[in-house]
Amino acid sequence: MHASIIFNALFALFAYFALLQRVFVSAAPTLIPHTRSRVERITKRSSHSSSSGTPARYLAQAPRYVIYNDEEIDGGNTVVPPASKLKGFNVFILAFYVQNGPADQLANWKQLVDNDRESAVKVIEDLHAHNISLMFSAFGSTETPTSNPKGRSAASYAGEIAQFAKDYMIDGIDVDYEDFDAFNDGSAISWLKQFHDALRNDLGSDFLISSAPIAPWFTPNKGTYKSGSYLDVEKHNTKNIDFYNIQFYNQGSMYSSCSHIVTKSEAGAYDQTSIQEIHNNGVALNKLLIGKPAVANDADGDQGYMSPGSLQKCFTSAFKLTDKDTGAPWQAGGMWWEYHSSSFNSLTSLVSTATETLSGILENLGI
Repeated sequence: MHASIIFNALFALFAYFALLQRVFVSAAPTLIPHTRSRVERITKRSSHSSSSGTPARYLAQAPRYVIYNDEEIDGGNTVVPPASKLKGFNVFILAFYVQNGPADQLANWKQLVDNDRESAVKVIEDLHAHNISLMFSAFGSTETPTSNPKGRSAASYAGEIAQFAKDYMIDGIDVDYEDFDAFNDGSAISWLKQFHDALRNDLGSDFLISSAPIAPWFTPNKGTYKSGSYLDVEKHNTKNIDFYNIQFYNQGSMYSSCSHIVTKSEAGAYDQTSIQEIHNNGVALNKLLIGKPAVANDADGDQGYMSPGSLQKCFTSAFKLTDKDTGAPWQAGGMWWEYHSSSFNSLTSLVSTATETLSGILENLGI
């Protein structure tokens, strides 16, 4: 009788510990993703879907080679080209989110997600498997969100845009702010600070945020912009913007030579707006991308267009720049407006050459 009781008690105790072991062992894998560092998350390939059917985000790191897309591809049959067509590029930006909501290629992406989410997930997984982030751009040249806000505050507009990114499987948001009247009268700077504060707050650190200012908007010249420039937006909170797709075009004859783009801009109202000078004035070197039109027709009257061969010389020159704080070479990358399947091979060749050149420089430096 007593032996049986003891045996039964021991058996029950053993079964209890066995059950606890199964519970904790089976639960352990679900805790691992929550303990990953941010670095591990952003370098991880997102080749699988979560249980909710939404792929994990992929945040491309420098050097970033960025291409925008506003015009339809293949007569509208393709919203995002397959990764195999984007060789060398690691950021693809759909345009645009405007004050009335998604437009152009971004509207086509929304329609694809709404109508065939499974196909959209496969598109995302294809990009992520090849280390390409999918972003979308807000505003563009037709929008004046500060001069004509249409009842929206900077914070509410940022919240609306951030929610769209979350709902439609986007890795990040580009801010192509081109409200020239607001920049000229000084109201843009305060608005941009509020907008980027709210955007980063709504998205957190696990989304990319870029901005695409024209190069002159980085001048420290108070005689030109009394209320400040993008230098002030950057200094307000450097964590709000991960990188700048700087538009070195559509400014007449400015930025038509590598020296004016890379080391020293022309004197005058928009001085100190080359890569080196913008960095000297407080912006991290590897946040400053060289932006150019993909083909001559993509610029206003061909202003600022450079052939891939000429632009390659600018990249080679930029690789000689070093960060004043870290001593590391410039490796921010480049941006092009916009994707054209018929002329894309020349750009992929340029990016491939730039990548090989940079790899050699980093190898020689032991980086």
